[in-house]
Amino acid sequence: EVKKAGGIYYTPAYIVDYIVKNTVGRLLECHCEATEGGRGNLKSNNRKSKIVNRKSQTPKQVSNLRILDPACGSGSFLLSAYTYLLNYHRDWYVENNPEKHRKKIYQGRGGQWFLTIAEKKQILLNNIFGVDIDSQAVEVTKLSLLLKV
Repeated sequence: EVKKAGGIYYTPAYIVDYIVKNTVGRLLECHCEATEGGRGNLKSNNRKSKIVNRKSQTPKQVSNLRILDPACGSGSFLLSAYTYLLNYHRDWYVENNPEKHRKKIYQGRGGQWFLTIAEKKQILLNNIFGVDIDSQAVEVTKLSLLLKV
């Protein structure tokens, strides 16, 4: 009854992951730069743009991406998108001279690379946004995102 009244719908994790892969993932893979004047943008259908290889996208370029869930509920989409961005950043730093990016990543005992807490926080504050009419759901989302940091 409460779900119906509030328009609450819980999206299964496999659907959320599919949506993130095919939205955020594609934006990161198809980042475009203007070639004949004008400003760069994230639209691959711009006739004045060229597709840039995924590995050439720096975290600075990715920082221009804003992800908004206008009805975030408990935050499953935002959590998945945030995880995707964290993995993207970590992989980029590791593939592009990890020693040079020691302020952004560190190596654990097993040799595995991790983003620093400061970098995770920066990505969260810069890229992830959500709103909802249910203030309790927003609090759940905020807590869940903070636990990922």
